[in-house]
Amino acid sequence: MRRFLLPCAMLMLGGLAWALEDDVAGWIKDLASPEQKTREAAAENLEKAGDRARGALEEATKSEDPEVASEAADILKRMAPGARKDEAPKQKRRVLVPLRSSSMRIILNGQGGQTSIQEDSNGRVVVKETRDGKTTEYAADSREAFTEKYPEVAKKYGLDKDNGGLRLDTGKDTPEAEELEKRIEELRRETEERLRKLRGAKDLDKDEQDLREALEEREKAEKSRGVFGVEIASVDEALRYQLDIPEGGVLVQSVEKGSRAGRLGLQKHDILLTLNGKPVSTAPDIRSALDAEGPATAEIIREGDRQALREKE
Repeated sequence: MRRFLLPCAMLMLGGLAWALEDDVAGWIKDLASPEQKTREAAAENLEKAGDRARGALEEATKSEDPEVASEAADILKRMAPGARKDEAPKQKRRVLVPLRSSSMRIILNGQGGQTSIQEDSNGRVVVKETRDGKTTEYAADSREAFTEKYPEVAKKYGLDKDNGGLRLDTGKDTPEAEELEKRIEELRRETEERLRKLRGAKDLDKDEQDLREALEEREKAEKSRGVFGVEIASVDEALRYQLDIPEGGVLVQSVEKGSRAGRLGLQKHDILLTLNGKPVSTAPDIRSALDAEGPATAEIIREGDRQALREKE
C-alpha cells in the first residue's frame, strides 16, 4: 500500500505545483488590471505565495509596463528577510502620464513662410521665423523674460498672454496680411480721390476693377487662415503603449467649430493616425496631406477603437 500511496502523493504535489505556476502567472497579469481591487488581490496572493512566486516576480520587474515592474519590485521588498509584515502595501492608482510636456504653435505664413513657437516643460520659449529661406531665432528662459527681451515679438504672437498649445493655422497678424490691408486701404483712398476729381471719368472702371481684385485677394487670404482648424500635440509614450500605437499619430486637443477638421468629424482626445491616406505625426505632415483634392479622409483612434472619417461636403 505504501508503495502505491507514495507515487500518488508525488503526482498530487506535482499537480499542485503546476496549478500554482498558473495562478502566479495569472496574478502577475492582474497587476496590470485597471481595477484597483484586482491589483490589490493579485499583490496579496503573490506575497502569500512567497518563494514560489519569487522567480516570476523578478521577471515581472523587467516588464515594459512601468506599473507592473514597480509593483513587482515592491512585493519583492516586502518578501525580503527582515521586512515589516504589518506594513500595508501602497495603494496605487493607474493614471495616464501627462499628455503634454511641451507645447508648440506653428504659424503658416504666405509664400512658404513659417513661424514656430515652442515652449518646453521648463518654461523656455523659442520663436523661429522663416522667410525666404532665412530663419531668425528668438529665445528666453521664460515667457516673462521673453516679453521683456523681445516685447514686439511677444505681442505679435500672443506670448505676453497665457495661450500656449500646438496650433496649425496661418495667423491673422502675418506681414503678408498687414501688407494686403495697407494695399486695400490705399486703393480705397485713391478711388475716392479720383471719384471726387473725375466724376464719371473713364478711369473709374479701372479703379473699381482694381478695388474688386484687391477685395477678392483679401477674401482668399481670409479663407486660407485656419487651414485645418485643429490643435494637436504629440502622443505621449504611456498613452501610445496603452493604445498599442507602434508609431506616428498626433493627439487632437481641440477642434475649431466650422473648420475642415470639424466637417471631417474630428473630436477632442482623438488620435489622428492618417490624413488623406498619409501617416501624420507632425504639423508639416498635416499640411502636406491637405494638398490632396476632394473631401478629406482620416483614420483615428477614439476611446480605444479605430475609426474611419470622411469630410462632409
